[in-house]
Amino acid sequence: MAVTIDGVGEINGVVLPTGDGAIATTSDLALVHINTTTFSAVSSVSLNDVFSSAYDNYSIWLYLTKTSYLTARLRVSGVDASGSDYDQRLFNLFSTSVNTTLQTNSSSMQIGENATVTYTNIQLFNPHKAARTVLKFDNFDENELRNRHIVHKLTNAYDGISLIPTSGTITGTIRVYGYKNGVSA
Repeated sequence: MAVTIDGVGEINGVVLPTGDGAIATTSDLALVHINTTTFSAVSSVSLNDVFSSAYDNYSIWLYLTKTSYLTARLRVSGVDASGSDYDQRLFNLFSTSVNTTLQTNSSSMQIGENATVTYTNIQLFNPHKAARTVLKFDNFDENELRNRHIVHKLTNAYDGISLIPTSGTITGTIRVYGYKNGVSA
């Protein structure tokens, strides 16, 4: 049972303060869960209808095991955006070195390298608007840290994303969250 104690709300043992001493509810939260997809040994995974006009910005959390490089593509109406329209700046921190790479006119986004396990967070800005979609990836796989900044140059509205290994299969979980409009990602 939720109670108010000294201006602090408690829901299921989690304290959620609000400015006026009321109990915070899930509708007060800035990050709203939209979808969780779990899959095993698949050659690709596509999420459809996860981006909408309800949210401007999104956060995607990935935990994957894989056997090859991993790429991603935005999609609309069940079709991947596979043209040479992705520009990406890659920053890689390895155990003994650092490198940066600029890739232009790519047909997909590079998410992960050849590591077995990948933990990734993707921030998407305005994927459902008829404007350029900007993405920021942060991932850690085994002993390497990667940061990527990507622009999809077309001014199309997208409603989903696909993950595609360059070979082999992927297994894991993807969670998609929307930021309430008016809240920065």
